[in-house]
Amino acid sequence: MALLVMTHNHGEAQMVRQLLACYGIPCQVVSTVPQVLPIFPWQGEARVLVAASELREARCFLADHLRHGLQVLSGGVE
Repeated sequence: MALLVMTHNHGEAQMVRQLLACYGIPCQVVSTVPQVLPIFPWQGEARVLVAASELREARCFLADHLRHGLQVLSGGVE
């Protein structure tokens, strides 16, 4: 799996997952962000992973829908 997005906000990662689902791109969200009242906003991280073969297409779709605070990473295969 290839890393598409890393954020400190689980909700943003889920929004990316839903967006990719609309385009038929399966992905996986791996999160260490506390689900209930995190003490610090930067506590934990949420990663959106896609198949390496889908990475380029996912980046293109996501580029059209970027929200403030999300970062499209240049690479990285997990």
